[in-house]
Amino acid sequence: RQNNLIPQITSMLDEEDTELLFKEIMTDLGMQQLKPNELSQFNSFFKQQSMGFDEKICQKNPYDIYTENSVIEICSRYQEIKKESNLIINNPKKLEGPINIPGDKSITHRAIMLGGLSDGTINITNSLLSEDCMRTLIAFRELGVDIQINGEKIVIVGKGIQGLTQPKSQIDAGNSGTMARLLSGILSTQSFDSTISGDESLVTRPMKRIIEPLESFGALIKSSYGKLPMSFEPPTSMKPIVYHSKIPSAQVKSSLILAALNIKGESIISEDIITRDHTERLLSYLEYPFVNDKGVITLQGYKNLVAKDIEI
Repeated sequence: RQNNLIPQITSMLDEEDTELLFKEIMTDLGMQQLKPNELSQFNSFFKQQSMGFDEKICQKNPYDIYTENSVIEICSRYQEIKKESNLIINNPKKLEGPINIPGDKSITHRAIMLGGLSDGTINITNSLLSEDCMRTLIAFRELGVDIQINGEKIVIVGKGIQGLTQPKSQIDAGNSGTMARLLSGILSTQSFDSTISGDESLVTRPMKRIIEPLESFGALIKSSYGKLPMSFEPPTSMKPIVYHSKIPSAQVKSSLILAALNIKGESIISEDIITRDHTERLLSYLEYPFVNDKGVITLQGYKNLVAKDIEI
C-alpha cells in the first residue's frame, strides 16, 4: 500500500496472472502471523482488488509479525522475474531447427467450449490437456457432447448452441477459475437447471464480477455469497446484453460473449481496457458473425458456429 505496488501490478497483469501472484503472496505470508487489525485491513484491500482471501492461509505457521515490506518484497521480486524471463541473444551465427510450441491453456478451454457449441465435428490438435482443461472437457461430456481423445487429438461432435442437455450431477471445475467463469455464461442461458462448484481453493475466489452482469440481463443464479457453488435456473426472459466492463478481465468479457450466443437479439459488449481476444479470434475462425470495432463487440444470438479443425 505504501509504495502503491500492488495496484500497479494488478493493473498490468491479466486476471489469471493476478491470481497466481496472489497465491504466491499468500504462500509467503503463510509463514507469518497477522495481528487482527492487520488481517482485516489486508483482507479488505485484496477484496477491493477482486481477488478474495482465506484467513486460514495466514494462520498455519505463525512466525513473525506481518509488515507491508513482505508484500512489497514479493511484488518487487515478481517484477524482476518477469524482466529476467526475457532472453536477448546478440549476433548469433545461426539458429535453425523445428520448434514445437506447447498449446495454450486459455485457448484450449475456449476451443473445447466452442467446439461443443458448434454444428459438426471438430478435431483439436496441440491442445494442453492439463487438469484444468480436462475439467472443461469432462464438463461438456456431462452436458451431452460426444468428446473423444485419440492420442494427442481431441475429437468433438458439436451439439449446436442450443443443443446442450442437463448434466446428471454437479459440474466440478476443480481449481479452474477460467472454466468456472466462462462456463457460467453458457449455463446461465440454458433451458435446464445446473450447478457448478470447485475445490477448496476455487470456492473462496470471487464470482460476483460474472454473476452481477449476467443477473442484470435476466439470468437466475444462486451463489454462496458471490462465490461457488453457483446454481443456474432456466431464465424466464433473457434480454440482449449491453455491458461496458470497467474491470480489465478477459474472463468477464468471454463469459458475456458466450452467454450472448444463446440470447435472441443484438448484444454489445465493451471494456475500458482491451483484454486478450482468444474468444473473439476463435469465433471469427469458426465463422460466427459479429463485429469487433476497436474492442466494442456486437453480435446477434442464435447464429451458428461452423465446425472447423483447430490447431492451438
